[in-house]
Amino acid sequence: MAQNATISPLPSEIPASGHPMFDFSVVRELRKREGLTLGDVSLRSGVSVPVLSRLERNQSVAEIETLFKLSRV
Repeated sequence: MAQNATISPLPSEIPASGHPMFDFSVVRELRKREGLTLGDVSLRSGVSVPVLSRLERNQSVAEIETLFKLSRV
C-alpha cells in the first residue's frame, strides 16, 4: 500500500468516551487498489485475517501496534 491515507474523525464521530472513532474501511479500499487479498496483507503484516476483516468492516478498533504493522505493508 504505497499511498498514504489520512484518517481523521469528524467532531460528530467522537463518542462520549472522548476516544475518536476512525473509518477503517479505507484499509479495504487501499488493499483492493493494490490488488491484495486479506491473506496477502496478513502474511505481509503479521496481522490475522479475522482482525483485518473486522477492521475493514469497522467492527473493531486497532491497537497502535496493529496500525504500525499495517503501515509497513
